[in-house]
Amino acid sequence: GNAFESVEDLIRAVLDISRLDSQRIEFNRKPVSLNALFDRLREEFEALAAAKGVQLRFVHTFLAVDSDPVFLRRIAQNLVSNAIKYTEVGGVLVGARRRNGRAWLEVHDTGIGIAAADREQIFAEFHRLEQDGRGEPGMGLGLSIVRRACAKLDHPVALDSEPGRGSVFRIGLDIVARNAPVRKPIARPAGNRDRLRGLQALIVEDNAAMRHGYAVTLRNTWGMRTHVVDGTVAARAVLAQPGQLPDLILADYHLAGSDTGLRTITTLREISGTEIPAIVVTAHRNAAIVRSCARSGIRVLEKPIRPEDLRDALLRLVGEPT
Repeated sequence: GNAFESVEDLIRAVLDISRLDSQRIEFNRKPVSLNALFDRLREEFEALAAAKGVQLRFVHTFLAVDSDPVFLRRIAQNLVSNAIKYTEVGGVLVGARRRNGRAWLEVHDTGIGIAAADREQIFAEFHRLEQDGRGEPGMGLGLSIVRRACAKLDHPVALDSEPGRGSVFRIGLDIVARNAPVRKPIARPAGNRDRLRGLQALIVEDNAAMRHGYAVTLRNTWGMRTHVVDGTVAARAVLAQPGQLPDLILADYHLAGSDTGLRTITTLREISGTEIPAIVVTAHRNAAIVRSCARSGIRVLEKPIRPEDLRDALLRLVGEPT
């Protein structure tokens, strides 16, 4: 239902903000076709716009820009979603134009507009526009994500708006040639992924969205089998079932209350009498955590984790030669 979708959206938005606030976040900048981006946005939002009776149009463009494709899409998603949300009559127009040597991705709407006094506040977390009872409820995190992502990527943000007449959000992007070379990932032996296929991983994480993300990545990308639990008690219950000794454990260090991933790993090793290979993930790396894990032969990974870093760590854990 709608409430569940709202919680999912909130978790995703909070995780986006957490990643963007991390000092260690790394972007994968490459040439991005704006027209390909527009095609994806059309697929995502045309049904929502049609349900509201709002016309959603995209202007074809040949421009390609330098950005991180994942975060540029999140920026555009938030702008288009907001435009539809706050437009009751008229439509939303998405396009790009050259100006002063840049490509400006523009999202126009005929919505409620934004008063000059509110234009700074709308980029704050949990700030929602409300005017005369119009507009739909929301989390108020979208524009905060837009501002943070654009600041990290050096994409200027501009806003023109007039209450009662609508708004235009603009994102400034560096233009690249359409045939600009795209950096290819380093080729890895095809057998690497097969080293993980079929292995049983126990994921210990108290954040539901993160549990789901880990499980989907391990299962769908690397063919692993997974059990997901939120802490030591649930992990013990899994181990008590016949044939459920995991091949490896992936555990967040900070769990609910005083529980820790290190405690979970230590407990399961004691119960099983087996030195189960394990990785601890933490957003707050410090010497004490590293020392405690090192004494138990546990590798520590620091958030945010790139999928390739997690894969490499898992391969080392199961004995892939380096």
